[in-house]
Amino acid sequence: SWLQIQKGTLTGWVSGSYVKADGCPTPQTRPPAIQACIPFKNHFNMEATITMTGPDREWTFYVQPKQTKTECFKAGDHTWSISIGDYRMNGGGYIAPGYYDVVNIYREF
Repeated sequence: SWLQIQKGTLTGWVSGSYVKADGCPTPQTRPPAIQACIPFKNHFNMEATITMTGPDREWTFYVQPKQTKTECFKAGDHTWSISIGDYRMNGGGYIAPGYYDVVNIYREF
């Protein structure tokens, strides 16, 4: 879940394949932060598709292979899905306002 971003690790399974995303333990506080800003780094050789549903909107964005994209959005409760090829992670939870360290998305063998 998103709550785990603040603890350090997101994990997900799709068709027996393991995908992992590591994040910062807590957001950096740079007030006034009514938003949450999270950089996603895609370590795959395929485009990542991330769909988020939050308090104000649902939206989809893309992270190109080996690239990093920062998304800023209203803090609060969210559900999310990360898809890369056949891999998918789903979850949800509370995202606190602040500026996060990079969340790395990769496969663990």
